[in-house]
Amino acid sequence: MAEQKKKKRKKFKWGKLIIILLIIVAIVFGLGHCAANKAAGAVTQDTVTRRDIRTYHSFTGVVEPVTEQNVLAEVTGVKVLEVLVEVGDEVKEGDVVAILDRESIENQIEDLELSMSVNAASTDLSIQQARNNYYNYRNDINNNQNSTLVNAQNQIVTATVNVQNAEIALQNAQRDYQKEIDENNAGLTQGIITAQRAVDNAYQNVRNAQISLEVADHEKKVADDDVQYRYDANYENAEHTLDSAWVSYNNALADLEAAKRTEEKNIVAVTDKLISAQNSYLNAVDQYNIALHALTMAETSTQETLQSYRNQYDQALLGQDTSVNELKLARLYDQLEDCTVTAPMSGVITTLNIKEGDMISTTNEKPAAVITDFGEMKIKIKINEYDILGASVGVPVEITLNAIGKDYEGEIAQISRIATSQNGVSYFDSEVNFKADEDVRSGMSVEVRLITHDLKDVLTLETKSIETRDDGTAYVNVISADGKGMEQRDVTCGATDGTYTEILSGLEEGDVVMQSAFNLADLQMQVSGE
Repeated sequence: MAEQKKKKRKKFKWGKLIIILLIIVAIVFGLGHCAANKAAGAVTQDTVTRRDIRTYHSFTGVVEPVTEQNVLAEVTGVKVLEVLVEVGDEVKEGDVVAILDRESIENQIEDLELSMSVNAASTDLSIQQARNNYYNYRNDINNNQNSTLVNAQNQIVTATVNVQNAEIALQNAQRDYQKEIDENNAGLTQGIITAQRAVDNAYQNVRNAQISLEVADHEKKVADDDVQYRYDANYENAEHTLDSAWVSYNNALADLEAAKRTEEKNIVAVTDKLISAQNSYLNAVDQYNIALHALTMAETSTQETLQSYRNQYDQALLGQDTSVNELKLARLYDQLEDCTVTAPMSGVITTLNIKEGDMISTTNEKPAAVITDFGEMKIKIKINEYDILGASVGVPVEITLNAIGKDYEGEIAQISRIATSQNGVSYFDSEVNFKADEDVRSGMSVEVRLITHDLKDVLTLETKSIETRDDGTAYVNVISADGKGMEQRDVTCGATDGTYTEILSGLEEGDVVMQSAFNLADLQMQVSGE
């Protein structure tokens, strides 16, 4: 009984073992089949293709005007009579922005002058004259009507034109001189060329005549007596021809010497012309310097004269012992001029803080208006320390205003030399300037792109097709020559935009490489069917 139980147990163990082995074979076969299908689906091809690669550093910022200036009302305690601009108006420098009420200031001037009229007539007249001299002279300077300054400025303009004309004449003379010298050194002037050809022709004629004379002499010596007279005549003609040829040759030599002398005269002429042009240019520069000095002297003289008038005015006030009143009167006249508020620069009125009827007081903290120049805008950006290598002042950038869908060209105008740290990274505060049009608005957000690579029609692969070894070298997987496996091929990579990478060497256009999530051994097994 026990023996039978033992046999049953052995049979049970062998049967159980066979079932387990069958299950393992099935699992292995199934897993292998699934892995093969997965590998086949993961392997893709990529072809070496020519395309453009463009890389850049991107920054964001907000559009701001480069130039903005406040319009200030220099006088207080007066009412705004008229505002001649609105927000959005374009103005030129000097345009009237607003007109303030002059009446109260004029009344103050009238009352003050009336109170001062009790002074002696002569003293009052001298004060009035000194005041008029000062303000009239100052107004002439401010309105470009001072004859001394105007004459000096006109002389500068004339002297500048004369220098420019003299410089052009000097350049022409230098060119003519150099041309003549070069031609003379090469012996290629037309007169010398023609004369030399004539000498060569005359020399050839002499040689021909000599040969003819030798022939005639020979014929004369061998001729019979009964025809001797005929060869004598030929010999005489040959002699005459030779004599004429020698005369022509000597004349040609004389003409050549004359041509050379003429060329020397031409060189002397262009040299004289060059020297004259140099003298004229130097004289023009001297005259310009004299005119510049005269302008400086005129400016100094007018300022000294103006200060002299002011000193005379102040002295007259002191002599009257009415200095306080006179200074007050001067300030009132200055305020009278300030009642016409003008634009200090050209641009667009972007802020207007006054309106008709407002009172200009000392408590006004805001300017009367703000003028902004929208012709040139700026963008403040931060360039991190890893992108600063390709950035410098003057480098062009591309600017995109996403809100209006327009692109503009600009350049880096400023880069701080001191970095600021943020989250462990150093940044350099920078500014980008660009010419704007009417579509650009202050406050718009923009993207600024600093181009690092702009490659055209270069060999490329998808970046994910390129593998990298531990030593940093790059390679791709290609089908082996026998078509049964995979092999690695070294490549040299260039610029990359993340999606595509430039191939500098190792592949040619049209080559096919394999992409796979498996390693090379897995790919070889799949291709070979192992």
